[in-house]
Amino acid sequence: MTALVRIAIFALIFVIVIGFIAMLPTVTINKNAVVTSSAYQWIRAGLWFLPTGAVAAIFVVQLALWSFRVLVAIIKSIWDMLPF
Repeated sequence: MTALVRIAIFALIFVIVIGFIAMLPTVTINKNAVVTSSAYQWIRAGLWFLPTGAVAAIFVVQLALWSFRVLVAIIKSIWDMLPF
């Protein structure tokens, strides 16, 4: 297939998907109803016992490792494109 045909097929699929997404009903969330719900109160109580310092440190380490993996992948991709 030529590139033009591939682009045309992609555009057609894109238009169909966007059309289906446009037909979905709008979802609105009432903030006051969520804040006063009992489920939200249980979540807040559970998070109160969670050691946020440790969780933040774990999150930072995970983010740093993910960033390192992305950087290595970009460098490897550039290296593989070099002609030698």
